[in-house]
Amino acid sequence: MGVFHGYAAGQCTDLVLDAFTWGAGYDITQMLEWDAQAHPEHFYQSRNARDAFDMWRYFMYSGQMLSHEQPYQPGDLVFFDWSADGEIDHVALVSQVDSSNRPTWMVDATGVIASNPNGLAAELPWEPFNERSERGHARWDGAFESPVIEPEQGQYLQIGLGSAEANLRLISEQGTGLSGMDGSLPGGTFYDLIWEQNLTVANPLAEGALSGGKGRYFVVISNPTEAQMPYYFVAQTGQDGSVSAVVKLTGELAPGQVRYLPLALSLDEGVMGLELRAFERQTRGDLGR
Repeated sequence: MGVFHGYAAGQCTDLVLDAFTWGAGYDITQMLEWDAQAHPEHFYQSRNARDAFDMWRYFMYSGQMLSHEQPYQPGDLVFFDWSADGEIDHVALVSQVDSSNRPTWMVDATGVIASNPNGLAAELPWEPFNERSERGHARWDGAFESPVIEPEQGQYLQIGLGSAEANLRLISEQGTGLSGMDGSLPGGTFYDLIWEQNLTVANPLAEGALSGGKGRYFVVISNPTEAQMPYYFVAQTGQDGSVSAVVKLTGELAPGQVRYLPLALSLDEGVMGLELRAFERQTRGDLGR
């Protein structure tokens, strides 16, 4: 995203966007925007295809993402978590594959690195580092979308947890929940995108409100593995198609650790706000049941 760039003094995503726009007549930026408008339950952090994580999300939502084990082709987009912190932060174009359809070369705008000291776009070999940090590859299916879209209305709470294997759960003060195993929270939608779990709650003040227009929830993130687990966490509120507040966290979970994040929503002159803070009433003892 911001650190790993070099093409036209922009981001690695510029290389991909130009290749598809001018080479295939496919505007990924427009397709992502249409998807966000047509599906407000789809979580986009920046709502911008120049964000590598958002570009990855678009291809995941649209069913055009393949796992690393599946064959590669020249022209595929390959995504990476270079920092190994749960945030997908880089994308490149596969240019050559071997007889087993494994990537061998890619066109990449890396920024300044040891194998690309000038930092400009270049064709570079696929290295062991790429093998460790890849997060899937996308292949455009040739389809164009042209949906009829109504203006977005309403309020939303959206949360994303980028991680290899950490789990995400949202619990309201009323005890309803939203996760991969629990869909009892009204208006909730949950997605498990392998390298990210995310969720959206429509009209979140209705379920989370106790008094005074406050919406109160617990976010629960857990590590079911026996290894340290880095994570990248984002919570945001959306209102009529625009983001009104954002909170971001990064960290690591120890093996078996469960972390509880109290989340409070507010409404000030019709605009929904968001913060992580301690609740007036402690409910942590009820969360494990």
